[in-house]
Amino acid sequence: MSKPYRYRSAFGVWINDTRNTPVIEEWPSALLDDECEDGLYKCFDLAQRAGYNTFNIFGLFATYAWKPDIPATVPDERMIRVRRVISEAHRRGLKLILGIGVYSWGFDEIIATVKEVQGTNPHAMCLSSETSWVWMRRILDYVVDNFDFDGYHLESSDQRRCECDKCKKYTDVEYFSKINAMCADYIRAKEPGRILMVNMSMYLMPTDYIKSESDFQALVEMSASLDYLIDGGNMGFFIRGEFRERAFTDFKCAFGSGGEYWVYMPQRWDKLRWFLPTLEHSCTHLKEMAQKGGDAVEFYMGATINPGVEMTILCGGKILFDPGREVYDVLCEAVVELYKPDSNEVCERLADIFLGAERAYYQNVNQDLLASDPLCNELILEPLFGTEAGPPIYLSEGKYGVRDRWMSGEGRAAYRAELEKIRAALGELRGHVTDDGRVERIMTCIENAIRDIDSCG
Repeated sequence: MSKPYRYRSAFGVWINDTRNTPVIEEWPSALLDDECEDGLYKCFDLAQRAGYNTFNIFGLFATYAWKPDIPATVPDERMIRVRRVISEAHRRGLKLILGIGVYSWGFDEIIATVKEVQGTNPHAMCLSSETSWVWMRRILDYVVDNFDFDGYHLESSDQRRCECDKCKKYTDVEYFSKINAMCADYIRAKEPGRILMVNMSMYLMPTDYIKSESDFQALVEMSASLDYLIDGGNMGFFIRGEFRERAFTDFKCAFGSGGEYWVYMPQRWDKLRWFLPTLEHSCTHLKEMAQKGGDAVEFYMGATINPGVEMTILCGGKILFDPGREVYDVLCEAVVELYKPDSNEVCERLADIFLGAERAYYQNVNQDLLASDPLCNELILEPLFGTEAGPPIYLSEGKYGVRDRWMSGEGRAAYRAELEKIRAALGELRGHVTDDGRVERIMTCIENAIRDIDSCG
């Protein structure tokens, strides 16, 4: 057995991304109800089974806006639910890591109310204001003092930054790293045993990457305050080339990624509307990263009722636990666990169905876009925003705007033909598995995906 990744983090991302039913609200939904909890607990069960050791989640308290009266953000009923979520993670042997915005993601009302923290960005407090640090500490104190989280995912950059004259002296990498290190050091002083990590989401603008030694050294300095650092890759890796090779050795904490390719959960869709495993891409990437010295990952979770999502999560966890294994062997083991096929032949045919579904999609998308667009690692199926279920933008060719230049009509026709073959092959396996309805759910997913392809014209 090869050495497991030290930080095998299941990444929620938001509390309703693991939900198995639609939420018809603006993204990201902060709804914490019974169905939200049920989805989380089913994902906890799968994460435990797969070998993940931490579960990272955003949105337990707030999405865009903590209230200026910080405790008022969390009414009694929600506080009970949050503590139950923590307890249920611990009951399964998982460490629960709270995702928390640092100077942004959660500060909209505070910024609108408190003039002293205002800079040039209505979604991010000004780093150069001492009052901003006062408010940041108030939120950290509230969370750390009142809840038993095992660690914190710090994210300073996803809503970008203040660009006032005082803040402009910092490059983006220096700016975000300074904020993250300040908060990590503050938490470490209060609770020395907690896990502290940073995700570099939007550290730089899409297509950009670290080019200077000074920016790289800003990351090295920040890494001394952390247990691990994630360059997720959803908008392309920000640490590339020589700097990426050095990151595995120069950083003072563990370093890793988000697993390279993933499907980000559509909030308002039926969760059986697509069938798109990404296990081959992700597991291959994780094996390669382990060889370079990678020791951390935030692997994207999702609605476990979807068989493609479920299989991707399970295989990803198994590879993280033993990255020396062959991907196909891991997949076959996972098929046996979930589907209980009555022969090795049926097991391999089912494994080929999962691989075939992944390849059928990625071989028929716009290959030039896949190679050049930094948004391609994170596959968005429907538009993030809106209050109605959106169109299947992952199948479109520029009809709906950003992130949807994926498939031509020819590509969709080829993808549809492959899905039809997969559906026929799957039908032959009925009666040869004991799978708690998973084959029928795959059938539903494929039928819905074909329907969406047809709707694109």
